[in-house]
Amino acid sequence: MKEYSEEQNISRTQKVSRLGRQQGLAKSFGEFVQNYQQANVDFNERNKQRLRRQYLIAKPDATDEEVEEAISSDQVGNVFSSMVMKSSRTAEAKSVLKEVEERHQDILNTEKAILELAGLFQEISDMIYRQQDSLDTIETAVEDANFHIEIAGQEIDQAIEIRKSTRKKAMILLLVLIIVMGIVGGIVYLEVSKK
Repeated sequence: MKEYSEEQNISRTQKVSRLGRQQGLAKSFGEFVQNYQQANVDFNERNKQRLRRQYLIAKPDATDEEVEEAISSDQVGNVFSSMVMKSSRTAEAKSVLKEVEERHQDILNTEKAILELAGLFQEISDMIYRQQDSLDTIETAVEDANFHIEIAGQEIDQAIEIRKSTRKKAMILLLVLIIVMGIVGGIVYLEVSKK
């Protein structure tokens, strides 16, 4: 209930700002997910080709069905390892084994990089979330300042009008006072001159 009332108090500017940041993050996250999925598809395809090569090195006379079955059942590593031990083509097998180990290390490095990237994305998301309160406070302060400036402008206009009115009334009062003094002075003069 409290969150609902706070949500109602959020200004239009804050809503637009939040929506913009949210859409930007959603777009970035969507692109990240698409890139990850594409990298995963590419990795799986490269891995399948590598396993095919390894199986054909271990069993050069294997049919396509045997290769596909071995790849899908994860038997390539076992067949390859056993054939490496038995094979007379040891140099070629060692070369392929080294390639397999390098690929495995590349896979581990890629996985580590993806995890670091996901962590970085989470840190950015958290940072934006933490900064949201500061941004909201700043936006509220700016809106309050604008409101107070408008009120101050109105009050200054009123003060100018009051000052003009007061000066006008003071001038009229002074003029009336001078006229009254002139009349009183004239009456006194006439009274004194009669005697």
